[in-house]
Amino acid sequence: PPAWGMRSFLRALPGLLWPHMGWFLLSLLALAPGVLMATGMPLLLRALVDRALAAGNPVIATYALVVIATLALLDVGTGPVQRWLASRLATAVGTDLRIRVFDHLEKLSVGYYERKQPRLLADLATGGAGGVESALEDALLRAIKQIAIIGFGLFLLFTIEPRLALACALLLPVVPVGSRLLSGSYDRAQAERWRYMEKQIMLADQSLAAQPVVKAFGLEEEHAALFRRLTKDTARGTRRIAWVEGAMNAAATGAGYLVLAAAMGTGTVLVLAHSLTLGSMLAFVNLAFSVIRSAQGLSTVVAPMKNAGGALQGINDVLDTRPGVSDAVDAVELPPLRKEIRMEGVYFAYRAGDYVLKGIDAVIPVGARVAFVGASGSGKSTVVKMLMRMDDPAAGRVDFDGVSLRRYTLGSLRHRLGIVLQDTLVIAGTIADNIRIGRPDASDAEVRMAASAAGLDAQVSLLPDGYATRLTEGGHNLSGGQRQRLGIARALLRNPEILVLDEATSALDPISEHAVTEALDNVSRGRTVISVTHRLAQVVHYDRIYVLDSGRIVEEGTHPDLLAAGGHYAQLWAKQSGFTVTADISGSRIEPRRLRMVPIFAGISPGTLAGIARSFQVAGAEAGAVLITEGDPADRFFILVRGRVEILKGGHAVATLSDGDHFGEIALLDNTLRTATVRAATHCIYATLQRADFENLVRRLPVVREALRRVQAERAAAEAQNPVHA
Repeated sequence: PPAWGMRSFLRALPGLLWPHMGWFLLSLLALAPGVLMATGMPLLLRALVDRALAAGNPVIATYALVVIATLALLDVGTGPVQRWLASRLATAVGTDLRIRVFDHLEKLSVGYYERKQPRLLADLATGGAGGVESALEDALLRAIKQIAIIGFGLFLLFTIEPRLALACALLLPVVPVGSRLLSGSYDRAQAERWRYMEKQIMLADQSLAAQPVVKAFGLEEEHAALFRRLTKDTARGTRRIAWVEGAMNAAATGAGYLVLAAAMGTGTVLVLAHSLTLGSMLAFVNLAFSVIRSAQGLSTVVAPMKNAGGALQGINDVLDTRPGVSDAVDAVELPPLRKEIRMEGVYFAYRAGDYVLKGIDAVIPVGARVAFVGASGSGKSTVVKMLMRMDDPAAGRVDFDGVSLRRYTLGSLRHRLGIVLQDTLVIAGTIADNIRIGRPDASDAEVRMAASAAGLDAQVSLLPDGYATRLTEGGHNLSGGQRQRLGIARALLRNPEILVLDEATSALDPISEHAVTEALDNVSRGRTVISVTHRLAQVVHYDRIYVLDSGRIVEEGTHPDLLAAGGHYAQLWAKQSGFTVTADISGSRIEPRRLRMVPIFAGISPGTLAGIARSFQVAGAEAGAVLITEGDPADRFFILVRGRVEILKGGHAVATLSDGDHFGEIALLDNTLRTATVRAATHCIYATLQRADFENLVRRLPVVREALRRVQAERAAAEAQNPVHA
């Protein structure tokens, strides 16, 4: 939780107010009638009693009443103006803060967002200034008015009766003592409520964003119960704050009444002793009441100012974060690529010492199609971040035509790049709005031309509203293939020299994948293409392929050369091969030779493998679907044909499997319950062998039993370190 404190708010005030000093001074001027009314009225009352009523002078009485009426009208009349000026000042400061925070967040590197919760950052960017606005609009100006009344009022009290004024001045510091004593309790109550509110926000955000998982695991009641508990804890914290605030106000009020009672008692004695006139006593008591009430009122400004201090702490935490990547002072525009992009000895770590790239050397000639391939976690997507300068290397360099990327402005670099991601961002708006994200000033004709190149125009033209068709946030009223075509159109709208494809088809079904791949092949002509993928079939015709494993490039070359080398790439290719996928997924099949790569089938004859292959059933699953649930009986053995799945233990992802991986055989052999959950991270195609067929296979073939025992022993040894098998 933020450090709640009025001091941080007061320290920040000069910087916040300086750009808006004119409005601040006008707001102060608007307070003057209220201060004059509170401090001048008692003096007018004294004149009315002592010099008009006691002396029977109607002229003085008339003058006094006219001045009182004038001050009252002035105070009432300037009330709306004072309120408007205060609001104008507060919203101007709040607007500045929101813009500064959002602008700064936009400059921070991608790595910053991987360490933070985007929802909380969004709340901070839009609502963090609300507490500051509230404190400025109400608490600050109210405090200034009250301090002015206290200061001016004490001065006037000394002009009326110095002895009595001195006694009041000495007793006045007692008024806020109770509030100060309770201040620590207030801070703790605020911090406690903040913790509950933060947990409540995060639970709601995560639960609503992951409804397929919540329903698949039957977590509705658990989440609802937790939300109810956090809501009740937050409400309890709010009530505690209210109690402490009430106690603070009561302490200030009680102390103020004691001071006022002392003043009235002493004044009465002085009047009876003929040392003080009745009018002076009435003036003194009224003025003392205004001073004491203002001192009491100061206790009410503590809470909003402390809240503002907490909000400013959160804002300053963001503003004090230096962007990981920024333009050099002497940065220049990036010229068109003439020769090549080169990476030399590139190292990078998200956490100190834990390198995900280790000495990457790669060359991307202009106009070439170059791919970076490897298993999940091999570092291939981080290579793209280096090339796009979303992060800078910890060591080594990335050059465009022999000049470091750091010499060029980020804006000019990004202008020359077009990127198609695995998941295309779709905002709530029209199809045209979503394509224009690539270049907001593009004309309708340019939008349509980009959509046509991406193979989207024909589909959009069939819609009743065409490019004005409204899309939901996330694009749920589009198919996966249509979302990717929209992403391609968005990238093409920039007319980029360099096209970056980051797993651009890995989340699609076979039909959509084929169509999107054709569209990408068409738009890639004449451009430098950099592709990152784990699906090797997508890059077989590329000019150069770099193979990554554990952050290092272990092989490079063309597809035929890499297959002939028989190394890591060839193993990945063999793992992903041997599947025939049809438009109708149920007609897809697994080839017998592919089964040899599964350890338990390695020693089986070709004829027997053919029979086993016919026993496999092929099916598909959308992203978010649960294939295996932790704790359920084991009923099938799985081979993942295409796609990516997550292995979850206790609801937390512990591993990722992709094309060609297999899982589920150990639980079948031991006849135990599933020890983990398997959830589709993308659209998946998988082949399964039912339990009855699996058990029959184990009974008939001793070689399968022996292979299973070996696999079981190996996994049991590794289970303590990485318990991910289902």
